[in-house]
Amino acid sequence: MSPVDQKPRTEPDRTEDAETRAAAARNREGTILALFFGGALLATTFPLPYRMAAGVFAVLALVWVVRYFIAGARTKKKGSWIVLGILAALSCLYMLLATLGTIAIWPVQAQYETCIREAITEQASVGCTAEYNSGLSTWFEKTTGQPYPG
Repeated sequence: MSPVDQKPRTEPDRTEDAETRAAAARNREGTILALFFGGALLATTFPLPYRMAAGVFAVLALVWVVRYFIAGARTKKKGSWIVLGILAALSCLYMLLATLGTIAIWPVQAQYETCIREAITEQASVGCTAEYNSGLSTWFEKTTGQPYPG
């Protein structure tokens, strides 16, 4: 066979099989879930007005948990993705409930954070904590009509 008769070499078609595409989709959804979860976790450390972003990130992460489970189920394989999804869902629910609790006691919490921010001495910060506890008990008694259990 002469070089003129040879056909040029062609690369074989690189078609991904369905299993590889499903695993890639699961990993992509897991990465987005981790970003939203990390954002929610980070936002819980912010001062009060910005702390509400934790609730938004937690809701987004809960939506992505559902997408993650769907993508994981499409892989038709068991794995650590199930445990990761369950832990992420429970943690995001906890952060969402904590954010809703912060919204419920907003005035008391805002006053406490302002007091702590302006406290210079240790005795002043102890006074802020005592004032916070009394504000919480007043809020609890006013809201529920029951005496504060603490």
